[in-house]
Amino acid sequence: MDNLYARVVVDLWAPGIGDRYFHYLIPSKYISQVREGTRVMVPFGNRKLLGFVMGFDSTPDVDKVKEIISVVDQIPLLTRELLDLARWISSFYISPLVEVLKAILPNFYATTIKAKEITVVKLAVSDEEAGKYAAVNRKRAPRQSRILDILLKGGEMSLKDLLNLSQAGRQSVKALQGKNLLDLSNKRVIRGPFEDKLFGLNPRLKLNPKQEEVLTGIKNHLQRGLSGNILLHGVTGSGKTEIYLQVIEEVVKGGKEALVLVPEISLTPQMVKWFRGRFGSLVTVLHSRLSQGERYDQWCRIRQGEIKIVIGPRSAVFAPFSNLGIIIIDEEHETTYKQEESPRYDARDAAKRRSCFFSCPVVLGSATPSVEAYYRAQEGEDMLLSIRDRVEKRPLPPVEVIDLKEEINRGNRTLFSKKLYESIKITLQKKQQVILFLNRRGFATFLVCRECGYVLRCSHCSITLTYHANQELLKCHYCHQEKGVPEACPGCGGNYIRFLGLGTQRVEKGVRDLFPQARILRMDVDATTRKGSHLDIFKTFQRGDADILIGTQMIAKGFDFPRVTLVGVILADTALNLPDFRAGERTFQLLTQVAGRTGRSSLGGKVIVQTFNPEHYSIMAAKKHDYQAFYQEELRLREQFQYPPYNQLVRVGFSSVSENNLSQKAGEFKGMLMESLKGIKAEVLGPCPCPLSKIRGRYRWHLVIKSKDFSGIHRASRQVWEEFYKGSRNKDFRVILDINPINML
Repeated sequence: MDNLYARVVVDLWAPGIGDRYFHYLIPSKYISQVREGTRVMVPFGNRKLLGFVMGFDSTPDVDKVKEIISVVDQIPLLTRELLDLARWISSFYISPLVEVLKAILPNFYATTIKAKEITVVKLAVSDEEAGKYAAVNRKRAPRQSRILDILLKGGEMSLKDLLNLSQAGRQSVKALQGKNLLDLSNKRVIRGPFEDKLFGLNPRLKLNPKQEEVLTGIKNHLQRGLSGNILLHGVTGSGKTEIYLQVIEEVVKGGKEALVLVPEISLTPQMVKWFRGRFGSLVTVLHSRLSQGERYDQWCRIRQGEIKIVIGPRSAVFAPFSNLGIIIIDEEHETTYKQEESPRYDARDAAKRRSCFFSCPVVLGSATPSVEAYYRAQEGEDMLLSIRDRVEKRPLPPVEVIDLKEEINRGNRTLFSKKLYESIKITLQKKQQVILFLNRRGFATFLVCRECGYVLRCSHCSITLTYHANQELLKCHYCHQEKGVPEACPGCGGNYIRFLGLGTQRVEKGVRDLFPQARILRMDVDATTRKGSHLDIFKTFQRGDADILIGTQMIAKGFDFPRVTLVGVILADTALNLPDFRAGERTFQLLTQVAGRTGRSSLGGKVIVQTFNPEHYSIMAAKKHDYQAFYQEELRLREQFQYPPYNQLVRVGFSSVSENNLSQKAGEFKGMLMESLKGIKAEVLGPCPCPLSKIRGRYRWHLVIKSKDFSGIHRASRQVWEEFYKGSRNKDFRVILDINPINML
């Protein structure tokens, strides 16, 4: 038999290695096991590395070929379609292929996790024979008799449970097995996220005429086997989720699979409740909070076709389906769908790529679509479906904007305007619920000396340290540095140190001081570190066991709490003054989404927004629930400054632990770039220091390329990036390409 060679990508990122294939001979004993998508262990120099099999050849590209050492997977974890997707992401986002493969298989990519098995015990004889033996030997072998009694009542059970219940030892089981009274065997146990969790039924709801119209439009796409995007623009509370459920019902009936993406893990519990209540065990989740074993088992179940519906955040876009019928991206406008570390892929683009392979639609749902998505739909590139009314014609909640400048002029320097304080008080008296929103965690955003003006900053990042009162620590939210609170000013030794700014912890303290009888929950990154904490907070508030929920953007979207009749936005300006062209868009989206958490039942509701910028167009549009007014003004500004959707962007980031040569190196890169861009109509902004000019001890500069010719600037930036690295001897200096960047900080 002719030799067969595997094309392997090894788990080692170094220039010229993480992007290329290496040939390895497949030993005859592994021929049946090594397939595309299988992980293998291979020799590399004097090391042993994990590798991914990407394909096969009958002849190698080198004379001396080493053999594969071992095969990690019993079944290939990656489908051929996922391997093609990995190659596309690597090429489009200019990321090492091995980094993409590791992103597709998070948690367990470098481990050799195996299926979990337990020993189960059952009777090997008839009940009558087992009962007779137990009765005869009750005095002479009481433990053996107890074991048989338990199995007679309970049937097959795990060896561990049997020993616990019978208080017998393994010798007793072994003795019964020797007498051919018991059978012992190994049984696979699925490690899952839903163990010991009950989900009530979620009955199918009757759709209103507008929902039926939208459902029909999506079904037409399904029946015709069309890929591409469908933008579902539906106001908050318009019943988009029920449409998702009924579309997926059609898909599953047709023998296909469905993928549902949500922007954050915090939204997963509610989605799971709805979907498990409708589809039961056909549903699972994929996200980073699962253990390695749970994620591995769910991955294998999806791969083997046991799971038909997957729910999860960004990384769930890689679920190893083989017959996808639809992809749904809820809250499509959210920036969390774009990964900020290598590989810097956008899950929305990856979903569209997968939809082309499977000839299925991608449904992008949002009450506040991104400007780019809405523009594509208006231009006819994507299909647009709209729902302008809530279910049962419930009105959108009235929004009152409070000018905090006027509150200060009246002498009110507390966190709560008079109107918000009185509204919280009345809502609590009615035994209804309140949501308070502030998109900033911690207690205070910085510590300042009132004598000399010294501000305590992170020593590794160009940002102030945030005070966390519950731990009495100052923390950096970028590099996670922690410091104790100094007793005196580090600058002048003075004692007039004060905490300024506010975060969710300070809001919580303020609420407890004003409403000591209220039951309060907080949902932010600090309060949800424990596994399952999102679900616990969600269930507690939904049951009515808490009166006030305080949180960051985690609570701003997706949640449906019928008893919430008041939403208070403590400060609407946290994103407005950021040096980012999307600042106004993000402010409008957050305000509109958080306002949508109330008024979703017959109890009604209202929203109070506190701000120092009441005349800003994004706040005025959010007050009126007027997406079109916001969109038109935002589009005018984007066209004026030639930002997306009128141009495409590539952001080039430079970083080093030394600030000395950073500007020079960035300038050299720009010089090479301008040469490569000759003949391409493009504008280059920078290089200059990033707004966050230092993170984790590395100084940061960037430049931005704008052009309508995306393929041109993509090709030029990649070419210069590769040439620059070849000519650079400074290993510490890094150049990062971000295609279609979301974050400009």
